[in-house]
Amino acid sequence: MQAKENDARITRVGAILRRYSLDELPQLLNVLMGEMSLVGPRPHALAHDNEYARIIEDYSVRQRVLPGMTGWAQVNSCRGETATPDKMRERVEHDLYYVENWSPLFDLKILAMTAFAVFRNPWARRQRSCLIIVENLPVPFDRRVCPKQPRCARLDIACP
Repeated sequence: MQAKENDARITRVGAILRRYSLDELPQLLNVLMGEMSLVGPRPHALAHDNEYARIIEDYSVRQRVLPGMTGWAQVNSCRGETATPDKMRERVEHDLYYVENWSPLFDLKILAMTAFAVFRNPWARRQRSCLIIVENLPVPFDRRVCPKQPRCARLDIACP
């Protein structure tokens, strides 16, 4: 069962850890052991993998690379609960884009976007967000995000 916003199982300590993304730190051990990467598609529970592999085309392609602590889907606002197949499908589309377009520079961009989102405002998940288009990136990104610019990405942050 996936955790939901305002889930009764979440403790106060757990909420604080989640707010600051500190619950992700133990995954660094998995990175050091070579079982995960800093950047890649986020792992899902095996039950979810089996379920979504049946209903989402190319779902299993995302498993060609190591799972990551952060990924293209997460920096494009596809994080948190995936209560519907459509939400998971959107996340998988971003994961597949990452797998097909991987480069060290792409990983660095995702890490920078992740750091910016975490350090800019750790409470951004609870606030209204604004869309910022980042242009002139060194690698091409998804045309659906910004079809008129050849090199751009989107980044959701808290509105001022």
